[in-house]
Amino acid sequence: MAYETKQWLESVGVANTRATNIACALEQIHASAGKLDLHNQAVIWKVLPEMMKLADAYAKLEGGLATFSPREQVNETITLKGHISTDETDEKALTG
Repeated sequence: MAYETKQWLESVGVANTRATNIACALEQIHASAGKLDLHNQAVIWKVLPEMMKLADAYAKLEGGLATFSPREQVNETITLKGHISTDETDEKALTG
């Protein structure tokens, strides 16, 4: 269980009942990120960096777990529609 994370959440003022749920959610995010291969980690860093940052923060709070840093090598352009494209208009849809 995510003991250190739960303790930290409580120390910053999160209610005990919510700290448990949040710590468990962060544990699941970390577990999911850890199962990704390097390519898929790079994709998630590109389209959902917040998830990887949460996984990394959880690992640092708990200690002894895999940490995550941005993966810069994604050879394809990933679009919001989920298909792979090299078209610039699709790239703009992703980046805003």
